[in-house]
Amino acid sequence: MNHKLILFANSSNPMLIAYHQKQLQAITNLFPDLAVEQGNEDSPLLLQFSSTPDRLPCIMILKYQSCKSYIHANLDDNQLIAWVTNKLG
Repeated sequence: MNHKLILFANSSNPMLIAYHQKQLQAITNLFPDLAVEQGNEDSPLLLQFSSTPDRLPCIMILKYQSCKSYIHANLDDNQLIAWVTNKLG
């Protein structure tokens, strides 16, 4: 699979970072071929692809290093799984 899921959180929010780590593990369990990564407010991808890069949290799916879709939201596990499933097709 040539997709990558990135969950962005402000580095000063350890609770959200831990929450995203848990979600990334759940996504990895469901989609083992999907690359996953955790990002923060310093990521150049936010500036490159988001119209509001200072708004966090942000969830982004890349395909071949281009942004396929993103959402600025804090989703629960079921919502995140549904969003990823929908965006992957």
